[in-house]
Amino acid sequence: MKTAISDLHCHPTLRLYNGEKSIWYNDETSNKKRDNKQPNYSEAEFAALAKSRVRLVFVALYPIEQGFISNLGNEIDLIPEKPLENEIINFSIKNIIENYSRSGTLLDFLEKVTSKYISGMKFKKFNKIRSFEHEYFDDLMGEYNYLVNGTKIQSPLIKSKFFNLNIVSDYTELKNLLKIDDEFNYNSEADNNIAIVLTVEGGHSLGIGQYNTKHLTFEMLNELNSDKTFKIKEVENLFNKVKNNISTLKNLGNSKHCPFFLTFAHHFWNQLCGHNMSFASTAHRIFDQQQGLNTPITEFGKKVINELLSKTNGRRILIDTKHMSVKTKLWYYNFVENYNNNNGDKIPIISSHSAVSGNKNISIQNNDNPNIMDDKYDKSLSPFNIWDINLSDEEILIIHQSEGLIGLNFDERILSGKKMLDFIKEQSFSDAEIENYRSRWAEPVLQNIVHIIEVVINSNNENKEHVWDMITIGTDYDGIINPIDAYCYAEDLENLRNMLIKKLDVIRNAFQFLNDKDSTEIIDNIMFKNSLRFLNKHFNYNNTKNTIA
Repeated sequence: MKTAISDLHCHPTLRLYNGEKSIWYNDETSNKKRDNKQPNYSEAEFAALAKSRVRLVFVALYPIEQGFISNLGNEIDLIPEKPLENEIINFSIKNIIENYSRSGTLLDFLEKVTSKYISGMKFKKFNKIRSFEHEYFDDLMGEYNYLVNGTKIQSPLIKSKFFNLNIVSDYTELKNLLKIDDEFNYNSEADNNIAIVLTVEGGHSLGIGQYNTKHLTFEMLNELNSDKTFKIKEVENLFNKVKNNISTLKNLGNSKHCPFFLTFAHHFWNQLCGHNMSFASTAHRIFDQQQGLNTPITEFGKKVINELLSKTNGRRILIDTKHMSVKTKLWYYNFVENYNNNNGDKIPIISSHSAVSGNKNISIQNNDNPNIMDDKYDKSLSPFNIWDINLSDEEILIIHQSEGLIGLNFDERILSGKKMLDFIKEQSFSDAEIENYRSRWAEPVLQNIVHIIEVVINSNNENKEHVWDMITIGTDYDGIINPIDAYCYAEDLENLRNMLIKKLDVIRNAFQFLNDKDSTEIIDNIMFKNSLRFLNKHFNYNNTKNTIA
């Protein structure tokens, strides 16, 4: 029986939509690109998903944030201890941007340096995003319409087959499309179908956190009247706009295309909640994350979460906690616990493209100072990235208790500690024997999986068996990441599956909880079936009975 793969979080439309390319554009893979520090290629466009075994993809629609382009051409202290290099770099960037702005053409050098950040977009799109009038929600709807129109286009011949893209409205439609049986097995007779579940990355997508709303301060967004309306009329008007945009989302395609979940925070201050540091080294000097870093959720953000989770205004849109600041996550975890203890239905916590930190407890790690965080990462002996963008053991247990879902991110730095990454990179693709190369790069994925299982098995949580259902992959392919080299293309995922099964068989005697489990079953659950189980519970078209207090 052929296996299928699902991806809880990736961006197959992002570069295509912003670059005005066909939805079936095919960026060919190349082994020469595997060792690039910041690869300039597509990882998971739909042609790549068709060539791979990915048949269920959660497409993250994402309006590119203005923070990614606001510093281009500005003076940036890239290397504090090397002023001459700073001067040269800034002079070069300034001239590139000036020429670029005058000509309206994308220079080759600019494309190589920044294409992953501005996603290969055309000049007119670049200019539009950096304008004061730019509305994120309009951009979100543009990407949605691009995808909808793309589903009407049959693929070119790929591996002797024509493929169809299908946005599914609920689990029943998904089950019928992919011919899934009651044991969540996939039928290869449906192999020419790719099922799409819509999601959204970033609360800014709702029309907030943009240049024309940034003058509304943290304090303004927290001031409420006794009737829970906002004291400042402009804030109340903004909330009504966001509320209407949420209603529009919930009614997309006559509500059949309502997004399944929304990643509430992202890389920059969205006026809803704080975010945590996500960039390292030079990147956090170019892209300034300081505003809103590690701040709590605002009253505005709390009201928006109520609107998203409510079922009185349409289908529930679940909340993805990735990128939330620690203070925001603590509020949300408490909110979900109280709701689940007092209501008939249960809200699961999703962390769609994450990894483990190895820390016992959730805590703030001075991440308002990027240099300190870089230093902590470089000096840590942990096999995991200890930053609080990743999940502590305490959070793993909270997600487990909510019967939630963790998708493992494939960014090499998010997935791995510095020492592990250094060891893996000792051999380049050209130097390594292919099996050893794949084994090394599969190691951080395996260690994250085993750590999550071990934390739950050794805990006092009830229903420990759920741990086998709560892990999947959320690669974040094409989402401005540097993916693990041996598995940097969607086409590599079947090789990863096979390698993880082999490696799990090797270590099973070291972990008692693995003794009575079949390695193939564990990995196939993680790479496909666990997403199906989760959708079976929570992705229902007519699920509109309860509300949020």
